[in-house]
Amino acid sequence: MTSRGEAGPRRWLVLAMSFVNLLVNGSLNYHVGVLNLALLDNYHADPLLTSWLMSLYVSLFALGGPVSSVIIDMFSCRVCVFMAGVLGLVGMAGSYLVTDPAVLFLTLTIAGIGQSLSFVGGSLVLSFYFPDMMTIANGVYFCGAGLGTFIHPP
Repeated sequence: MTSRGEAGPRRWLVLAMSFVNLLVNGSLNYHVGVLNLALLDNYHADPLLTSWLMSLYVSLFALGGPVSSVIIDMFSCRVCVFMAGVLGLVGMAGSYLVTDPAVLFLTLTIAGIGQSLSFVGGSLVLSFYFPDMMTIANGVYFCGAGLGTFIHPP
């Protein structure tokens, strides 16, 4: 754990990047309805299939929490957030390249786990850099989701 003077300005960079992390990843779950309509338009798939796809994607945001905890316990928050970026990139890029809606179950599962890793890792790292101002740091961090839902709809 770092103390107040030990981390210096680096801890504000960690807070800013955690904020951006939640701004981008945390608010992706709020526009699942738009993604659902895009899947229906692009793949002309069964509405039941696309609703299951989006339900799986959104549920992994929460259900991937134990996976995040195991990764943080085994390695660190930094490894967890790095893996989140890689899994999110692979999942979203794979979803873009897929032509069969059934394969989207795999790619959106990967993307959902990546989002879960980013959420847990981004919030937990603040406890190491802000042990003295945890409530303020978490308040700034969670404002990222609110700002993301305000910015993303347009």
